[in-house]
Amino acid sequence: TIYATVGGWHSSMGDEVNLENYAGVVAITDGEVSLVGNLWAHELANNPDGTDNLETHPFGILAGSDGLLYITDAAANSLISLDPMTGETATVAVFDALPGVFPNPMRGGEMLTDPVPTAVAVDADGNTYVSLLSGAPFIPGSAKVVQVAEDGTVSDFALGMTMLTDLKSAPDGNLYAVSFGMFTEEGPVFNSGSVLRILPDGTSETIIAGLPF
Repeated sequence: TIYATVGGWHSSMGDEVNLENYAGVVAITDGEVSLVGNLWAHELANNPDGTDNLETHPFGILAGSDGLLYITDAAANSLISLDPMTGETATVAVFDALPGVFPNPMRGGEMLTDPVPTAVAVDADGNTYVSLLSGAPFIPGSAKVVQVAEDGTVSDFALGMTMLTDLKSAPDGNLYAVSFGMFTEEGPVFNSGSVLRILPDGTSETIIAGLPF
């Protein structure tokens, strides 16, 4: 069975959505697709990040050794667990806002931007890590990788990165991250994407540079 996230954005403050598999997790078995988790329903019932905006965007997914699926919700700014057998969801962790450069109407007008979690990975020791894209305007160096403890406590692990979209634990014991690219005041910088190796002490080094988004 293959499990996949179906992304979606919706900020109409609770309106019904009539789209097949909207903002959910699906199972694909023998070519047949079925919905096993409804993250839009989880957002409506829980609003994990507590902002004034109700929206959800299931993005990263990881199969845990405990039989649960772990999903990063890039719009609800949280890590969600899902039992694919029952559809039961639970909020594992919520990621704090990051410093922003303009008032955020969804966060009380404070100078904050969303963390936007993108991927979840587990290392050989069972430690859980989540990459953050960071919200607009994607300030270079504002993205990071955080570690999530079993009790949901979030702590910084690797700082100073930009627009992280994926994260994997590799056989060499290191984490590898994808940096989508870089935006400046003039807009996107072409061929500024990269692949980064993140060492156990949280420092990172560029392995592949010059990628076009």
